[in-house]
Amino acid sequence: MMNSKKTFANALNIGIEKARFIDHQSKEINQIIEELRSQIFLQTNGKVEVSVMDDASNYKSHSAVYDGPLFNIGTNKKILAAKNNEKTMRLSYWDTNKGGYPCTIKYGDISASAGDKESLIGILEDMLSDSDIAKNIIELMQGDSTNNSNP
Repeated sequence: MMNSKKTFANALNIGIEKARFIDHQSKEINQIIEELRSQIFLQTNGKVEVSVMDDASNYKSHSAVYDGPLFNIGTNKKILAAKNNEKTMRLSYWDTNKGGYPCTIKYGDISASAGDKESLIGILEDMLSDSDIAKNIIELMQGDSTNNSNP
């Protein structure tokens, strides 16, 4: 019986290490998304926000988007969405491994998997340079009637 106690204790220690590692990855991913959100907000003069959210079928887009907080307990399948005061559009689908890496991002006919911070940033940059994604963001920028209304 003594041997199984050590085996169980060792197994628990391994699980704790994995949980801490995934927590670290989740925080890193959330920081990347927060930087993405901040830069898009500034680039669009405050007209468009980007966030990670639960996948929902009522968002218009060719792809899905993820809106924070990034990783909650439950499903790891999210969307990355862009929104203004009037509507929300999916930019890409977002899936993670228990909240950490790898992250899989799908938009249009592209599916890319990021295993670390650098590759995730690269995939997000590629996504933002896609013309269909840019069209969605332009539509949101132009459709924000609170900033474009004339008296």
